[in-house]
Amino acid sequence: MVTNRKKLFSTSLKYLEWLFLVDRLRKADCLSPVGCFAMSVGNSTIVHDVVIFIRNLLRNNLTDPKDPRPSDKAPFVMTSYPEKGTIYYPHIVVYQAAGYGSRLGVNATFFKYNQRLRIDILSNSAKELDELTDQVIYQLRNQISTINNYGIWNLQIVGFHMNPLPLAEKPYRKTVEIECFVYPTP
Repeated sequence: MVTNRKKLFSTSLKYLEWLFLVDRLRKADCLSPVGCFAMSVGNSTIVHDVVIFIRNLLRNNLTDPKDPRPSDKAPFVMTSYPEKGTIYYPHIVVYQAAGYGSRLGVNATFFKYNQRLRIDILSNSAKELDELTDQVIYQLRNQISTINNYGIWNLQIVGFHMNPLPLAEKPYRKTVEIECFVYPTP
């Protein structure tokens, strides 16, 4: 009896989520989530689109403490760790840590993809590291309407922690973890 209730409850939640999406589509008077949500996340480039959007959001709204950077060095905010000869601290790296998708109904063409991203902040100074971490969190919290307009929903900061590099005292590293979901274009 308890198992049937759990199954019914789980199915009911998915059904309510699907009803919510359909209701949003009807209120916006459109048949596709593309026009309703100003969606920019493609079905075949989900990870790429979300990571690049968050990288660009931070790149455009954070001030590089070492501006101007030497031209032969890696940029301030990037999506992968720089090569050895191009490292110039501080820098920020945005990448996907995990993700999964689920269909919004038995015969539905809409999918919901949940993603967990990590934002690594590296610096030679602990004070600068804390200041940059605060700036990243501030931008993620205050740019929520821009993030939603892009098609990234329910962005949450799920944690941040000091994450020292193996066998090194410097640079210092903090990791901010965020979760969100997207409805990519079918």
